[in-house]
Amino acid sequence: MKRGYSILICFFLLFPVAMVSAAELELGGELKQVLVYHIDQGLERGESIYQLEVEKGLGLDGKLYLALEGEYNQLTRKSQLGLGEAYTAVYLENVDLILGRQVINWGTADGINPTNSINPVDLNSFILGELKGEPVLALQSAYYGEQLYLTGVAVFDYLPQDLAFGVAELPGEIKLGKEPENTPDNFEYALKAETSFGHFDWQLSYFRGWDDLPALIYSVAIDPLLMQPVAGSEEISGIYRRLDKIGLAASGTINSAGLWGEAAYAIPEEVVIDKRDPLKQQILLGVNEPYIQAVIGSDYTLENGLYLQGQYLYHGNGLLFNPYQPPDQEIKASQYLIGRLSYQIGLNGTIESTAIFPLDQGSVMIIPVYTHALTQVTALKIGGVFGAGEGDEFEALSRQLILTLQTSF
Repeated sequence: MKRGYSILICFFLLFPVAMVSAAELELGGELKQVLVYHIDQGLERGESIYQLEVEKGLGLDGKLYLALEGEYNQLTRKSQLGLGEAYTAVYLENVDLILGRQVINWGTADGINPTNSINPVDLNSFILGELKGEPVLALQSAYYGEQLYLTGVAVFDYLPQDLAFGVAELPGEIKLGKEPENTPDNFEYALKAETSFGHFDWQLSYFRGWDDLPALIYSVAIDPLLMQPVAGSEEISGIYRRLDKIGLAASGTINSAGLWGEAAYAIPEEVVIDKRDPLKQQILLGVNEPYIQAVIGSDYTLENGLYLQGQYLYHGNGLLFNPYQPPDQEIKASQYLIGRLSYQIGLNGTIESTAIFPLDQGSVMIIPVYTHALTQVTALKIGGVFGAGEGDEFEALSRQLILTLQTSF
């Protein structure tokens, strides 16, 4: 985060805290130990993750919330501490105002939400079963009418998504361009309208901002004699571009089954490829035209307590976990079936499994998890990520055993 905004946030949050005694604060948090063992490579991840939450009620209806997050890596023996969500919320009669670092969740689907573009998503958290967004500095205002709810958001600090997936097999070093400066012209804005009719809740949204992932341009020199690419001349440059997204989401029930669906029409800013130099070839490693993302799903709980869920996902801008394809491959829309079930075993145990089937790859990724409640606030999770079949999209996520011990206070 830029220095000016960091100073502003610290003053905005710590000044009210300094005016009250520690006894008036509500403290909470979570401790988590995570071990990830890769079947082919051995112990891959060993981390102690902790979060301290501080909450203070304001004199008027509202609260002050601050979360400090940190982790210690047992493999590298390095630690880090950072600021998580940190905001002040004021609740008036028909209006809510929230200012600060926050995670804003829009949409109706479970996990993957095409209409939710405000916070970048940490895909590393997917294998732990908690696909979550990164907090951004924003102002959120919500108005609650009798039949219509309106929510407006202004994001003051652009935060790109981590390029952890989809770039390992690309040729050449990736050189990212400068991120958009935090000026009013570059702020992100979003608006959502909600209402209910026909036994369903409906959401219509619009987002105007920046794509969380940069557009990557592959460049290679051409031999003037052979008119063939010159080995070792590959370069990949990344630029950040604007994005408009129009979304529609709905959720409701029919009899005892839950139903939901959401779709988004995304309009990325066009990247102009320079073709004037015949001795330099450039290729965009992504989409350069509008595309559609959509999810439709349903869930049902049987009489014996078995919970079943199914979702269909259409991803118009390429593969879900590999958004960039090599220069010799065409970007195509991808489709997935996502199934999930869970069942409680006794009083303290729960077994859950999620499976993702790419319809055009002939592969599957399965994420089973067994959770055992040791106490009311402490749980042990034993799970894994396993891939089968052909298709390399899940290669980086597959064949892992995961052990998590977490406690809340």
